[in-house]
Amino acid sequence: MEQTARKLNQQPRIVHNNEPEKKYIVQSSPYRSKMMKLFAGSMVWIGVMTTMVISANVKLTNAQLNLQDTTSKITKIQGSNTNMKQEISELSSKSRLSKIAKDSGLKMNTKNTRNVTK
Repeated sequence: MEQTARKLNQQPRIVHNNEPEKKYIVQSSPYRSKMMKLFAGSMVWIGVMTTMVISANVKLTNAQLNLQDTTSKITKIQGSNTNMKQEISELSSKSRLSKIAKDSGLKMNTKNTRNVTK
């Protein structure tokens, strides 16, 4: 037991080193600074180009949507025009005009009739 007590009473040895701590100075090469600037510049350039590409894609998408909308409107108007032409043709048919004339007590004189088309 005495040996155990001695071990607990012993203090750890502190070694004093009188040598100064070595400091390492890393010298950067002249090319490293240039390479870092080149890398940073290329990153900025890539960011600018990416922004421009995304902006162009957004503008293209908007233009396509506007084109689709305009094409849709044109198709509706063409359909409406076709329907109106059909209605005009039906309303101005010779059989309809003859019926209206007969109902009104009028007679059709074919000598004085002209067909006008535009």
